[in-house]
Amino acid sequence: MDVEMAMGNRKLENRMDGAQKSRLLLDQVNEALTVLKKKLENGEKLYQLVYLTYISPEYLNHTEILYRQ
Repeated sequence: MDVEMAMGNRKLENRMDGAQKSRLLLDQVNEALTVLKKKLENGEKLYQLVYLTYISPEYLNHTEILYRQ
């Protein structure tokens, strides 16, 4: 019984660790996109390109992305 509880706790700890690492990664990506959007002369267009390609919830092919720019 104790072994099963220990294994369950270990699985939970691993999930929590994974969630924390994912959150840190998302925060870093968000920060990088914010810098991209603000710093470059064409930062807004580059931001939109990255957003439409990788972040947007809808799938767009290259042609659709091109015509949204």
